[in-house]
Amino acid sequence: TSEEKIKRAEAYISKITDLNAKVRIRDMSALPLLVAAYEEKNMEVVRLLINKRADVNQKVEMMEGIVEGTPLMYACCCYERQDSIEFIHLCMNTPGVDLNTKDNNGSTLLDYVDAKIRQLSERGKSSDEWEALRGELETKGAKRGGVRVNFDDEQDEQDESQ
Repeated sequence: TSEEKIKRAEAYISKITDLNAKVRIRDMSALPLLVAAYEEKNMEVVRLLINKRADVNQKVEMMEGIVEGTPLMYACCCYERQDSIEFIHLCMNTPGVDLNTKDNNGSTLLDYVDAKIRQLSERGKSSDEWEALRGELETKGAKRGGVRVNFDDEQDEQDESQ
């Protein structure tokens, strides 16, 4: 059951953190456990990992291995995930988070949030929650990297128009 999985995860994570290890472990697919828990839509394990000092700045492959960014950037790329903003809030309020980390293209979290707002607007969907998140990030000192982020569907539309 889900409760049994959470208890096993808690026991495993407790053993690791009892050794004062930084929680930077990856699952079998090389995803950081924090991102793997998010992928599995298990926000309880996400909270547990964050409480046990999971590294919210650890790089993760995104966009089919083309880009390497933070778990917060990764959450922006997950279209239509209702828990993306919750995940980002949990991570962005973690001590030691760097809201201005750049991906390997020079984009920051704020650039990803801007791209998410564009994506939702282009699809006629509400971006109110993402716009509020952008305001919170700016208040916390987040900056843009100056490199426009394009999600796959935006790139596909650009390719079709040329």
